[in-house]
Amino acid sequence: MQRLLITRPLKQAERMQRFVDASGISTWIDPVMTMVVLPVDQTIDFDRYDAFVTTSVAGIDCIAEMTTRRDIPLFCAGLTSAEVACEHGFLAVHYAEMPGGAAVANELKMFAFNRVAYFHGSIIKIDIAVECNGLMYVDSFCVYKTVPVAQWSDETITLFRKNEIKAITFYSERSAFITLDLLRTHDVLSYTGSVSALCLSSAIADVISKHLWKNVYIASTSAELIAILKDEQEP
Repeated sequence: MQRLLITRPLKQAERMQRFVDASGISTWIDPVMTMVVLPVDQTIDFDRYDAFVTTSVAGIDCIAEMTTRRDIPLFCAGLTSAEVACEHGFLAVHYAEMPGGAAVANELKMFAFNRVAYFHGSIIKIDIAVECNGLMYVDSFCVYKTVPVAQWSDETITLFRKNEIKAITFYSERSAFITLDLLRTHDVLSYTGSVSALCLSSAIADVISKHLWKNVYIASTSAELIAILKDEQEP
């Protein structure tokens, strides 16, 4: 049985697994990163903000855990993140079509907000607070960090060696680099010639395309990635 390897942090991976399994595709979860929720040093008065902002699904999960407010507009990146925000019950979800902080900042700039709360991880590629400087007050809160795993499970390595991994999902450039390191660590990089790579952006595809894959696909949502995989399975 060939499977889709889902490498996202566990909570996000399980959410994706439920979605993928419903489409009839077999899955296997083995995250390349773990997510650690960080304590916030100050009490947050959520009522003072005109909007919440984050660029990741992890950020959305953290906001949902920190407050019961669902009426405050939430800005995020990509349709997949927007769908997660809606699952949490947020009533006014705005999302940038393209991934990343710059796209979310551009979406945010279209509104005349006074003060917004920006929730992010410990690693920031583009700082939305800097991008929106002078246009509105942006209070930044680091609410989580991701930690690379040292190794995959023995079961995962066995699946690679038996050519039972059909495809791998890549949702960030960082996860792509970590996955490549794990493939080298376990001496299974050569098996990627029979594995398709499902990438959520062209930047991610650029990272992994330096190595041999059966196919490299790019899509903007999880649904598009799964549709591509299903098409590939057609005889």
